[in-house]
Amino acid sequence: MSAITTDNRKLWLDALRGVAMLLVVYGHCVKGWTEYYVFTSPIKMPMFFLISGYLFKPRGGDQKAFFKSIFLKLVVPWLVLGLIHHTNPATRFLNLISGKALWFMPCFIIAEIVWFYVHKLFRRDWLIVVAGLVISGIGLVLAHFHLLRYAMFNTALVVQAFFVLGFLMRRYEDVFDRKWRVWVPAALVLFVLMGVYVLTCGTGRPLDVHLNRYPNLAFCTATIIVGCVTLFTLFRKVNIAPRWLVYVGQNTLAIYILHGMVLFLFNKYGAHIGLDASWPLPLLGLVKTVVACLLCCAFAAMANCYLPEVVGKKRIHN
Repeated sequence: MSAITTDNRKLWLDALRGVAMLLVVYGHCVKGWTEYYVFTSPIKMPMFFLISGYLFKPRGGDQKAFFKSIFLKLVVPWLVLGLIHHTNPATRFLNLISGKALWFMPCFIIAEIVWFYVHKLFRRDWLIVVAGLVISGIGLVLAHFHLLRYAMFNTALVVQAFFVLGFLMRRYEDVFDRKWRVWVPAALVLFVLMGVYVLTCGTGRPLDVHLNRYPNLAFCTATIIVGCVTLFTLFRKVNIAPRWLVYVGQNTLAIYILHGMVLFLFNKYGAHIGLDASWPLPLLGLVKTVVACLLCCAFAAMANCYLPEVVGKKRIHN
């Protein structure tokens, strides 16, 4: 079955990105719920990097075009929207650059740059894979010794392995398509069992890409591969692309950067409207997630119409 596309855009991929974004926002609403993180951490952040590795276009090694794209699509919205905050602008700016706030943005920008030069320096597929994995290993060593933490540089190196996974997904789609109706359900079951193992027999601690916390590196790697590859294949083959989820996926940048402000207001004033700790955590988290995403999407809709550059999109001239 061919993938759903619009103007060569794969909508199932937007939907998958939307799922990852919703998992991130909900996770910020249910801090302390270990079981949730055990089952979602192998998917939510790795999936963003995997998708980028899958879609990455080296632009023929054209550095000028690449850095222009990075600046317009990522840096501008990150710094402009990121400064919309209740803290002092100067303090906020330093927190953004250092990765203390919105850590994913500097990490992702640096990771994209590193991945660009991997493609520029190594032309053959196997060299790209080896280089990406070696760089990821270097990142793990640096993270272990708490080196190059500023701007999440060490994490940007670690996640090259996720880019590699996306790269391989694109190169060998036909391999993953073989008997997918059999192995995808089996892999989903395996993923659940792996999570149960972590909670019962393992460390009981979820992995954390942000903190470079991988309690058992081999097991965490296997969990990420099983979870991400399975979900990726499922969305692609079944063509899962509901409009609302696609819209979330197409506006993840605005949602990621701005949802923290909405949650801040919830935490500060939620009790005044009855949204407090008396609610069951999963339900309260769901309400917060829905409201935060709706407000962020409303902002994104206005920005898309009147000032698309703010959310990293091109202005369409009629």
